[in-house]
Amino acid sequence: MRIHEISFENFRRFYGKQSFELSAYESKNITLINAQNGLGKTNILNAILWCFHGITTTGFKQKNLILNTDAKREGSFLAKVEIRFEHNDKNYLVQRIHNTNKSGSDREITKVHAYADGGMESMPNTSLFLNSVMPSSMAEYFLFDGEHAINFLGENNSKNVSEATKNILGFEAILMALDDLKTTAKEINKQLQTVPDDKSIADHSKKRDTLTQQIEDAKKTISQIDETINTLENQIREIDKTLKNTSGAKEIQKRREGLNKDLKREKERKNKSEIELVNWIERNAIAAVSSKITNISKDYIQKQETKGKIPSPYNETLIKELLEIEKCICGRHLSEDSEERKNILDLMKNATTVELSSRLSGCRTLIGVFEENQKNYTENYNNIVKNLGISQNTINDIEQEIGECSAKLRNIDIDNIKELEDSRTAADSKRTTQIKQKGAIEKNISDTEDNIKELNIIIETSSKKNIEAQRLNQKYTLTNDVINEIEKILEDEQEKARLEIAQLVNDRLDKIASKELICVVNEDFSVKLITKSSGASLPMSGGETQMLSLCFTAALVEFSKKRQKNINNFLLSGTTAPLILDAPFSNLDGDYLTGVAKVLPEMADQIIFLATEKQVDSALRNELKDKIGKQYVLVNYTTKSPPNARKTMEVDNKEIPILIDNQPFDKTEIHEIK
Repeated sequence: MRIHEISFENFRRFYGKQSFELSAYESKNITLINAQNGLGKTNILNAILWCFHGITTTGFKQKNLILNTDAKREGSFLAKVEIRFEHNDKNYLVQRIHNTNKSGSDREITKVHAYADGGMESMPNTSLFLNSVMPSSMAEYFLFDGEHAINFLGENNSKNVSEATKNILGFEAILMALDDLKTTAKEINKQLQTVPDDKSIADHSKKRDTLTQQIEDAKKTISQIDETINTLENQIREIDKTLKNTSGAKEIQKRREGLNKDLKREKERKNKSEIELVNWIERNAIAAVSSKITNISKDYIQKQETKGKIPSPYNETLIKELLEIEKCICGRHLSEDSEERKNILDLMKNATTVELSSRLSGCRTLIGVFEENQKNYTENYNNIVKNLGISQNTINDIEQEIGECSAKLRNIDIDNIKELEDSRTAADSKRTTQIKQKGAIEKNISDTEDNIKELNIIIETSSKKNIEAQRLNQKYTLTNDVINEIEKILEDEQEKARLEIAQLVNDRLDKIASKELICVVNEDFSVKLITKSSGASLPMSGGETQMLSLCFTAALVEFSKKRQKNINNFLLSGTTAPLILDAPFSNLDGDYLTGVAKVLPEMADQIIFLATEKQVDSALRNELKDKIGKQYVLVNYTTKSPPNARKTMEVDNKEIPILIDNQPFDKTEIHEIK
C-alpha cells in the first residue's frame, strides 16, 4: 500500500480544508515534513491511523478532541480525513467523518471508494477491506513516535516485544477463535455432567471443569505477578540511579552494582550445574542404583553355569533332530529302545532353547553396559556436586556483602539516603516474595495438569459403557486436541519470528552503530544490547533505546512485507504500508544520527518523516537530499503576536515562514517547499 494524498477538514489543528501529496517514487521515497513542536506533527501521524481504523497511538494527547475548536465555535460539527492510496495496482479513497451533533454526542462514519472507469464506486464491507490492506493489529508498528519510543523498548520490555511479534504475525483472528474453542470445550464438559445414569462421569467432569478453571485463574495471577515484579524492579532501578548520583552513596552503590552482576553470573553458573546434575541422573541413575544387583546377577549366572543348573551345553533343536532321524552324529543308529537313544534323551535336561539363549545373551550384554557406565559415573557426580557447593558458597558470600552494602547505606543520614535504601530494601523483599509466589503457582499448575490427565483417562474408560458420554467425551477430546495443536503452531510461529526479527534488527545495527553491538531477543522476548567483544550487557541510554526502537520498528515493517506471500491457514498475511516517523532522532547523538540517516531510505518502500529543524540539521539534510521526493513545512497561524517567537526556518538555504501572527484563527497549515 502506498499513500498518494492526505486531506484534512477541521481535523484537530488543521482548520478548514487542506491537503498534501506524498512522494511515492522508489528512487525518492521520503516525504519530509518540517515543523516546530506543537504544530501538529503527531496529528498527521495519527490522522492515518484514525482514518483507517478509528484508533490513535498511545502518546496521542486529548485523543477524543477531533473537531477543530475554532470550526466548532463557528458552528461547524464536521471533521474529516481522506486518504487516497494505491493497493495491489488499484486506487482507493478512504474517508473517516467525525460528526459532533448539537447534543454533544459524537458519531463516526468510514467510507471507501474504488476508482474505476474514470469514476468512483462505493466499496462494501469497509472494515474488512481496510483490515486486508493494513490490519489494525499491525498498523501501529508502521507509526514510529520518537518521543515515546523509549516506552516501547525501555526496561522490562518483554511484554511489548511479545505483543508486537504476535500482532505483526496476525495472531488477532486465531486468538479469538481459540477463545471460542475453549468456550466450546467448557460447554461440552458441562453436558457430560448431565449424562443420565452415570454419577461417576458427572463427578469427574465437574472436577475436571474446576481444575481447568483453576489453571486459567492461576495463569492470570502469574500475569499480574509479572506486572508487579516489573513495577518493583523499576522502583529498584530508579533508586539505584539516584544513589549512584548521590555523593555520599556513590561508591557503595557502585560496589553493590558490581556485586549484583557477580551474583547473577554465579546463579547462572549454579543453574548450569543443576542442569548437569539432572542430566547426570537421567544418564546414570539406573547404573548407580544397579551396581550391587549387577554384581550379584553376574556372579549368580556364572556359578549356575558352572554347576550346570543353567542350560547351556547342549542345543535343544539339535537333539530333537537327532532323535527324529534316529541317527547319532557319529553315525550310530538310535533305535526306539536302545541305550544310546536313552542317553541322548537325558541330554535334554541340560539343553538350551533359542529363546533362553537369547535371553541369557541379552542379560550378559545389559550387565556389561551397566558395568561400563559404573566406571566413570562416580567421578562425574562428585565433580558436579563439588561445583554446586562452590557456587552456593560464593552466592552466600556475595549476598552477605550486598547486605553489608545495604547496611552501610542505611547508616548514611544525608540526602535521604537512608529513606531511599529502606524503600529499596522493602521493594526487593516484595520482589523476592512475588518471585517465590510465582514459582509456587507454576508448580501448582504443573500438578493440576497431571491431575487433569488422570481424570481424562478415568472419564474415557467410564464413557465406554455409556454411548452418549462416549460421544461427548470424544468431542471434548477432539476440541482440546485442536486447541493444543493451534497453540503449538502459534508458539512455533512466534519462535521463528523472534529469531528472524532479531536478525533483521542486527542487520540494521551493523549499518548504524559505530560500536560493535548485538541485539539479543531472549526466549521471553526481553530485548537487550550486548557488545560483540565481551558479550556484556550494555546499559541503554535514551539515544540507544530510541535507536534500537527505530531498528526494531524497521525490522517489523520488513518482516511484515516478507510475510505478504506467506500463506498460513491460521495467521493473517503480512502487508506493506508507509513507515511514518515522528521525531525519530529526538534522542540520538552524533554517533548514531549519521548511521540512521544512511539506512533510513531502506527502512520501507515509502517514508513520511516528521521532524523539527533541530532534528534535521544541514548535514542530515545533505545525507537525505537525494531520497526526498516531497518536502513541506507546517506554518503556525496565531491570533497572538509573540514577541520572541521565530518567524522563519532555514530549509535548503531558504528562509521559510513558519509563523503568521495576528490572524483571526489559531490553526496549522501545511505548505510545500519547492
